[in-house]
Amino acid sequence: MDDAALVWRTPNEMFGRVLRTATTPDGASAADTITALEERIAYEVKIFNELGAQPQHRDEHERIVAPYREAIEIIHDQVRRLMVRLLEDGTLLAIGRHSPDQPRSVIPARYWSFMEIDFDARSASGQNLAFHTLAIVWRAAVPAGHRLLADLSQHDQFASGTPVAGRSQPEHRPASSRDLAKFLAARVATLSVGHPELSETALWNAAKSHFKDKVVPRSSVRQWIASDMDPAKRLSRGAKTLRRLHA
Repeated sequence: MDDAALVWRTPNEMFGRVLRTATTPDGASAADTITALEERIAYEVKIFNELGAQPQHRDEHERIVAPYREAIEIIHDQVRRLMVRLLEDGTLLAIGRHSPDQPRSVIPARYWSFMEIDFDARSASGQNLAFHTLAIVWRAAVPAGHRLLADLSQHDQFASGTPVAGRSQPEHRPASSRDLAKFLAARVATLSVGHPELSETALWNAAKSHFKDKVVPRSSVRQWIASDMDPAKRLSRGAKTLRRLHA
């Protein structure tokens, strides 16, 4: 892959870029919101320390800062999900290696519904797919005629009714929407409000474990959460997800 002319970024680097271009549902900058939350935490830590950091005060201190930390984690999780959506719709393009002996190749957008990104390991994997040493670029930065776009076009020519083509294609059929919805509803019913297993990633992983002989697109789980999940049990408390500030 001839990528010397492009500015490639690691998943964590691109996370930072997407964070800076994201906005919350009320129009505020996601990055500025995190900064304000971190300043609140720093203020509470300062007060706690000025009071002598007494053990008997620690529980109260943790109770005060916990909502700020939770809010930061919710924004981070939404930015990670936003990155996946940008990869799915082709706004972002990624390359990666199947093995150490192979050069990095372009990853078709349709693969991202089947993979989860490990940001620190710079890898993505899921359901018979795996890519390592990921590098990501904005599609708008890729000039017309670049080999990357030609490779994408070639992948699209081989695409069929199943989301993944070629030797990496999952051999199993997709789980039916009805069966998936039934499983997710039963799973959510056993979990209390605020339980970490109510996150999109946790529900997707649970569904993949349950339907071991089926393919479970992450987008199907996301759609069920948005349309059918009890809003009170959504970890984002029913709020709209982050958007990019710039198209």
